[in-house]
Amino acid sequence: NGIMADGYMNFGTFGLLLWAVGLVALLKLGDAVARGKDRIISVGLLLLSIMTLVDGYLLTTFLSHGLLLAMFLVWLLPKSQSAEPAASLEEQNSAPSRTGAFGG
Repeated sequence: NGIMADGYMNFGTFGLLLWAVGLVALLKLGDAVARGKDRIISVGLLLLSIMTLVDGYLLTTFLSHGLLLAMFLVWLLPKSQSAEPAASLEEQNSAPSRTGAFGG
């Protein structure tokens, strides 16, 4: 509600689309910054700021509620030693099943 209301308040109907695209870009940026980092620390740093997006404004959350700072701190984290890239959906589907149809 807060993000859509903020977009409509600032730019009218076009703002709804603009803010939705901005939110997607912001979430993709957070995903890119946290890739290869320790998952528990990354989620811990980003979760509170992301939760403020539920009822807050997009730019206010990014600048005043600490999302920009949290992303910067996650970016500064060293790469995790155990971080392995997740298998793509095609790789998961093409892998042979080790169990029967009902798990037995």
